[in-house]
Amino acid sequence: STGTLTLTSGTLALGGDFNNSGTFTPGTSLVRFIDGSAQGISGSGLVFNNLEAVKSAGVASITSSSTVMGTLVTSIAGTLDISGAGGFHVVGAITHGAGTGITVGAGTSTNDSTFTIGGPLTISTGTVTSTGTVTFSGAITFSGAGTLALGGDLTRSGSGTFTPSTGTIRAFGTGNQNLGAVGGIGVIYNNLASIKTAGTANLNASTTVLGTLIMSSGGGTLDVSDASGTTILGAVTIGSGSTYFVGDATSTNASTFSNSGTVTITTGTVTSTGAYTNAGTTSLTTGTLSLGGDFSSAGTYTQGTGTTRLHAGNDQSLAGVVYYTMTSIKSGGTATFAASSTVVNTLTTSIGGTLSASSFVVTVTGAATIGASTAVTSTSGTLNFTSAVTNAGSLGSTSG
Repeated sequence: STGTLTLTSGTLALGGDFNNSGTFTPGTSLVRFIDGSAQGISGSGLVFNNLEAVKSAGVASITSSSTVMGTLVTSIAGTLDISGAGGFHVVGAITHGAGTGITVGAGTSTNDSTFTIGGPLTISTGTVTSTGTVTFSGAITFSGAGTLALGGDLTRSGSGTFTPSTGTIRAFGTGNQNLGAVGGIGVIYNNLASIKTAGTANLNASTTVLGTLIMSSGGGTLDVSDASGTTILGAVTIGSGSTYFVGDATSTNASTFSNSGTVTITTGTVTSTGAYTNAGTTSLTTGTLSLGGDFSSAGTYTQGTGTTRLHAGNDQSLAGVVYYTMTSIKSGGTATFAASSTVVNTLTTSIGGTLSASSFVVTVTGAATIGASTAVTSTSGTLNFTSAVTNAGSLGSTSG
């Protein structure tokens, strides 16, 4: 169309291409893509009222910036490709029927309402943003390093599947949301990110992150308190103003943990295999921080009545802070205090490994139990025990 096409209401059914270089006014109409052949839809700044794809086969490709002011519905079969330059924006709800496909290549797709996914949604390197709840009984598949940005819940229904590839799930907005699917089934992500400025994103089922977890500076909270636990294989980064909350569950990461915000551990356990760097606030109530790498704290470490546990068989450096309970289950290696420290409650070592005061003063005010095959030593520092000591291992100075 190079002229003027005005719809007041009714339905415009299109079985072929629709190329608009004139003026298109949708009114309250419905535009419907039909037939089983390939279709191209183009025209700068296209605006639809309601849009449907009811193709029996083939691909309807929207190749230019477009806005749907009402709803988008796909049904029967065929694929809707919204990979065009300039973005695709749906103001109303999207209902994506079983048997139909929606593909987002390198472009962006944004919807301001709910997104119900019954068929395959494929995201390549582009970004799909949904402000409302995303419910999937079909397949969400990343074929590249794209992004699914969520302002509401992510909910699995029935036999829905999620294939992460190299993609990213990103939480945004200020509201509370659930990101762990439903029914205790859980989900596996590649990368998980949060740019929330308020509110809580709750991983409400067992969750595995194969890549990184990054919370940008802002003010939102990520709650990983689900009883089934959270596992992160890549690095964890908590930005200033953001909170990583662990209730009575477990959070395990196999890489480094860098905190410039707040990490709150109530009764659960945070296990970090790599270095744990605390430039913000790490707060324990009665929970456990289990360290397999170096521990440094230029921020605030509030121990409550919690436990700091040392694990793994490598050498470690430990921050000079006040600990409540400290336990070591190291299989080898030496954990060395980098500054003078106090253990307010008990100190217990077992299995193996060495705990060294180095040249600093380490004070233990509760009972100390030094297990067989373990050692608690200092080089030129002081080990100060103010309560009972039970020693079945090695205790004392390693040099004059």
